[in-house]
Amino acid sequence: MAHKKMDKELPLESLIKRVPIFSALPSAEIKVKKLAGLTNNNYHLEANNQKYVLRVPRQSTNKNINRNHEAHNADIAYQLGLAPKVLWREEGQGGFTGLSLVVAIDQPRTLMPTDWNDAETVNAIADSLRSLQGSKHDFKGKLDHQSIAKHLNNYFQLCSTQQQEELQTELQQALKLLEDIKRHDRKPVPSHIDLVSENILQGENRIWLIDWEYSAMASPFWDIATIMNMGFFNEKKALDFLKSLIPDYTENDCRCLKKYQSIVSSISYFWSLAYLDQF
Repeated sequence: MAHKKMDKELPLESLIKRVPIFSALPSAEIKVKKLAGLTNNNYHLEANNQKYVLRVPRQSTNKNINRNHEAHNADIAYQLGLAPKVLWREEGQGGFTGLSLVVAIDQPRTLMPTDWNDAETVNAIADSLRSLQGSKHDFKGKLDHQSIAKHLNNYFQLCSTQQQEELQTELQQALKLLEDIKRHDRKPVPSHIDLVSENILQGENRIWLIDWEYSAMASPFWDIATIMNMGFFNEKKALDFLKSLIPDYTENDCRCLKKYQSIVSSISYFWSLAYLDQF
């Protein structure tokens, strides 16, 4: 069975004191509330009539993330009006550690299953993707076909022996689809990579995209496929969504997108088996 190392709990108060604006502030003057999160432990902080979110990376997932790339990409996302502003990032010997402080979004909520049936919400998500993919900025990092195959295999290896036996066929099918895609894929664009419902927040009259850890240059179909999977889009809704982002789409694009949907589903499933039992 693959070995899974549990994260060590670090004293929250000491982590908060690493943030310069809190270092000299008495702990009693900082209100703390635990928030949801998979890749990170997140905390809502309130002090001096200001609201923040402190993100504490989990050791188990942090090793698979380039925090320097994330910082570069998240700052671009902020400039594009897609992500909240990062006020502070901790720097270590190798660059950023992942510990960071962000401006809190006012009255945010994660998307509910019913939101995916709301045309206005889906259109707002499409607008955000259009802004991101049409950006003239280049993200750092690259999710190409080779790295996707590497992630598939890595997450597969982190599963138990029994799970690997059950998933062997799915792994081979995903790798085969990846080979097929190479001939018809589109040019890489700035991509979020992890557009699950938890990373799409509904703020006051707008959509925010958060947690840019896995962001990179990637096929435009990756983020589109992720959204379609999350919303369980039927064929008509999927085609309308694709058309809104790639007006000159072809039949090859449609086939490529469907293959990406299957690959995204497999890699998400492998990741969940590898990590979710630790949280």
